[in-house]
Amino acid sequence: MKNIKIAYILSFLWRSWFWLGIWIFYYLRFTDYAGIGFLEAVMITTSTLGEIPTGVIADIVGKKKAVFLAFLLGIIGNVVMAFSPNYPVLIGSIIIMTLGGAFYSGSLEALVYDSLKELKKENIYEHVIGRMTTMQNLGMAFAGITGGFLYKWNVSLPFLMVAVAYLVGLFYSLALTEPSIDTEKYSLSRFVKQNAQGFRQIFSSKRITFMTLAFLVPGAFMIATENVLNDATAVELGFNSVELGIFATLLYMFGVLVSEKTAWIITKLSSTWIYIGTIGVYAITLVLMPKATFIAGALLLLTRFGVQTFFGNYESVRINAIIDSKYRATTLSTFSLLRNVPYVLTATLIGIMMNAYTAKLFSMYFGIIFLVTLGVFGVLRQVCGTTKSG
Repeated sequence: MKNIKIAYILSFLWRSWFWLGIWIFYYLRFTDYAGIGFLEAVMITTSTLGEIPTGVIADIVGKKKAVFLAFLLGIIGNVVMAFSPNYPVLIGSIIIMTLGGAFYSGSLEALVYDSLKELKKENIYEHVIGRMTTMQNLGMAFAGITGGFLYKWNVSLPFLMVAVAYLVGLFYSLALTEPSIDTEKYSLSRFVKQNAQGFRQIFSSKRITFMTLAFLVPGAFMIATENVLNDATAVELGFNSVELGIFATLLYMFGVLVSEKTAWIITKLSSTWIYIGTIGVYAITLVLMPKATFIAGALLLLTRFGVQTFFGNYESVRINAIIDSKYRATTLSTFSLLRNVPYVLTATLIGIMMNAYTAKLFSMYFGIIFLVTLGVFGVLRQVCGTTKSG
């Protein structure tokens, strides 16, 4: 179980984002919401283009090496961002950091699942992924409250502190042991085949395809709120950099509580009620935002974050249960790629819309679009199911 213990530490270090409460203020030093939207588009495009090759590399070369590269690129990217003199350099730092995130995405998760499977303990994965998310939230909670004060002291310090945390993670990643289960040797001729297998895994049957889409659709919307809408809304509610850092800590401490209850909730409620409940509450937090005061808005953001935290854990449990170990990192990266595509295409537009209508008002429109999209998906599923039955 050594890998599991190290994974908890790495989860904490990877999410030690000291810039968590101040990144939007830092970006606004260089641009406006429309420019931030473009930065987000660059970030998510890099992530999308990087997900498949980095996932394949993790499966073929080794998940341990992928995790090591993730922390190395994270160090470089954060140092460059700390001393960005202008907007173009800021873009470059985001590309480097995001490539690191692409290597991390799915690699540590896949390594953990295969480590458990090797020990014939994959049945406790939902507990382990819940604890990993808890450690991530603890990392963000600690870094968030600290980063706001660091930013007041010097605007570069939050990013430099992330680089220090990643340096520690770099050394811890060397202590990981690559699981021997379904391990494959490096072969360039297998690249295309491995890539295709990632898609086949999550679209292997009609039932699995609908389950995949049922997670991809809300996940695509949650990517947008997590990446820019939540923080922009908090700024409009009246938070300053220190207050936003403190609030971020409260958010992630709440996320810790939700994460710790993930396994319990899954065992107590049916899949249908879990899905409908999380989707319904998430939509409500968006639609009600324009009328929210400072306190009400903060409570809505807190609730939204808790829902997104649980949904991410639940999604991981369901998706990992249907894919093979030898293609696990590839498939998880493929899933992340597909979830990111809508945001790639709309990030700049979202920034423009927030400039034009405010983030709070845009939240309501976003929530309505979300409900309509899910409604259309539900109708299509019913039609396809009826057609099959007929």
